[in-house]
Amino acid sequence: MNCFNHEDKTAVGVCKHCHKGICKECSEDLGYGIACKEHISEVENIEKLVSRNIKVNSNLPKNTTFTIYFYLFLGVVFAFFGYNSKGGVYDLPFIMGVGFIIFSIILFIRTKILFSDEKS
Repeated sequence: MNCFNHEDKTAVGVCKHCHKGICKECSEDLGYGIACKEHISEVENIEKLVSRNIKVNSNLPKNTTFTIYFYLFLGVVFAFFGYNSKGGVYDLPFIMGVGFIIFSIILFIRTKILFSDEKS
């Protein structure tokens, strides 16, 4: 493969942004990939985005677990106060509490499935 800009020179790599072959003169090694001189900032932005996503995804299990417990807590509180009110099980807070509990159980099951797929 030859350089996109210099057809007489052999390409040393492919730009991570435009995917064109580039020679040593046209390329810039960024440590995590090669970019042509025109696309250095775009490749740096892509790398920042990927790094940020990796960081966020590493915290996902902790954040999801907190969310499950939060909805379960809300469900118990709403169900307790709804059950102890005048309307009993037909009162809106009780129904909302049961809804929160069911939602937390569904979220727990979906989270277990999601993270068990990632480990295999």
